[in-house]
Amino acid sequence: MKVILVTIQKLYLKDFVLVLFYLYVQKLCFFFHFFEVFFHFSLAPAIQIGNVWPPLGIEIFSPWKVPLLNTLILLTSGLTVTLAHLYLLEDDLHEAWQYLARTIGLGVVFLLLQYWEYNSAGFSISDSVYGSIFFFVDWFPRISCFGWNDLFNSCI
Repeated sequence: MKVILVTIQKLYLKDFVLVLFYLYVQKLCFFFHFFEVFFHFSLAPAIQIGNVWPPLGIEIFSPWKVPLLNTLILLTSGLTVTLAHLYLLEDDLHEAWQYLARTIGLGVVFLLLQYWEYNSAGFSISDSVYGSIFFFVDWFPRISCFGWNDLFNSCI
């Protein structure tokens, strides 16, 4: 019975690794495609948007304010989840839970800042090609952040 259980666990782990690999490749393909679309429209703007990039009437975000803060939050959450994993490997469950809770907290702060940033934007997804590219490229990581938050919350 023990041999059968170990065999099932190995097969499950192999399938899990293949699924994760497929998901990462899929995500990478999405990003390459969306950045290709961005570079296509930004390097050769169409006459319909005034031959300028960003289109006339679009006020862009300063990259040194909330976007920089969100980047730092994402990097810090990556560090905290890594530390939680290391403490889990050392069987220090108390520290692992604390770092996992910090990771969840950083994810919530990140999503709240994103919500605030999008509500204060001077454009929407329906404002020319700039709005649609911006929101599609920017929301794919957010969707995965929701998914990872759900995964971590289910661990607790």
